[in-house]
Amino acid sequence: MVQGDELPYPRPPKELTVAYLGPAGTHSHLAALELFGPVDELGFRYEPRKSLTAVLDAVRGGAATWGVVPYFNTTSGPVRAVYPALLDAAHGAFENLEVSACLNWPVSHDLLGIGPREKVRRVYSKQEAIDQCTGFINQNALETIAVDSTAAAVRRAERDGPEAGAIASSRLCAFRPGLKVLAHQIEEDHMNVTRFLVVRRRDDTVSSKAEETDWSRHTWIVFESSAETGVLTKMLSAAREWAIAASTLTGLVTDPGKFRMRFLLELDWPPHSLKMQFFLADTEHLPRTIAASPIVVNLEKVQELRAWIRRRTIEAGFGPSYAGEQLLDSLAPVIQNRLRKLKEWRLYAHGPVQAMADVWGVLGLPAQRMVNSQVFVSDDLTGQVALCCVPGNRRASERKVTNCLGSTFRRLPRQELANRGLFPGTVSPLTVPDGTIILMDSGFTNAEWVFMGSGHPNISIAVWCSQSWPFPATIADIAE
Repeated sequence: MVQGDELPYPRPPKELTVAYLGPAGTHSHLAALELFGPVDELGFRYEPRKSLTAVLDAVRGGAATWGVVPYFNTTSGPVRAVYPALLDAAHGAFENLEVSACLNWPVSHDLLGIGPREKVRRVYSKQEAIDQCTGFINQNALETIAVDSTAAAVRRAERDGPEAGAIASSRLCAFRPGLKVLAHQIEEDHMNVTRFLVVRRRDDTVSSKAEETDWSRHTWIVFESSAETGVLTKMLSAAREWAIAASTLTGLVTDPGKFRMRFLLELDWPPHSLKMQFFLADTEHLPRTIAASPIVVNLEKVQELRAWIRRRTIEAGFGPSYAGEQLLDSLAPVIQNRLRKLKEWRLYAHGPVQAMADVWGVLGLPAQRMVNSQVFVSDDLTGQVALCCVPGNRRASERKVTNCLGSTFRRLPRQELANRGLFPGTVSPLTVPDGTIILMDSGFTNAEWVFMGSGHPNISIAVWCSQSWPFPATIADIAE
């Protein structure tokens, strides 16, 4: 096996970087993946941040062109770290940022775990999710432990074993080996929706006239009102006069003594439409500001928003991109030679990973397109090594492997892997020595790019899988 020289993480262009509230697996991350797609579609990489403010700072400071942040939930209300700043965009965290789009993301809380449901005694999740599932928790007499995120809850449940569960999205099961849905939709309010904002710097935005009058755009207006000024009543009256529907009206108290509030009114027409122009003319004398004109979509129409992101990215001179020769020199010579013999291959840089299954977090890949390579060795005198490869969210079944190769084969534990100079996330069919037995699970899909380790912790190889693999391999059903 081979391991390349240490390589600092080569950051992708900021135009292809999406910042989100981490860690990988949060609703923010899953929403970002839905919006921007896998790396080989438009070239986007996903970078987690520790706080929502840090996400906005990354976009404002130029480390990322795009940011995805939640700002409102229909059950728990405004997100405290985002919503007040949105109402004071000129002076707060949204200064110099544009709200480009808004995605209505349905939130479903599921009970996840690695064992049977009847063994679960305690559950992990963030406090908001726990509060939204109190009926199920009380009915099943479960102990609750609050953690920072639903993604962290899943990791704790996996670590603790069958007696622990996590309240999180069932979407995570596609990326976590052994994780199962033990109960679906355990929240009390099944109409729970989180609104996510897609933000970017104002100086990175150039909107065409056609975009400004796009009927999927809404107009967000911020204003202050009190019992004395009656601005709220006047704004709503003007909207009603021009038959403009209001999707949402939310607000924060700014002066309790004077019953003064700052409101965000969302009107369902774009700002350059004729109706909205009449409305704005009628309310020009009122103290109000157009805060944003985002494209607003539900999950069912997310492809329309992704198409808009694609247009904006290509217009900026970017698009589907991957690295070849510039990263090839960072790999061991034997890997370089093997790649040059292939007809189609790509290299993608990313941060260090502990296992190939972790690559999905930064490259946005579905599990079936990642090769999870596991090493087996024969305990007989030959010491034959076999590489057993399954999709990224699966494990190789020791029973199925020994049925294929013989009873002398066993899985190498992590410590033994390290003693042999093998590193999780870097081993793949393209890095093993000649003569190694390679078993490929039959669950991989043909006619798509499939990602695997390169022998280097910061680089993954994508090879085109059509009718056969571009290396000697036996196809068998070996996944658990």
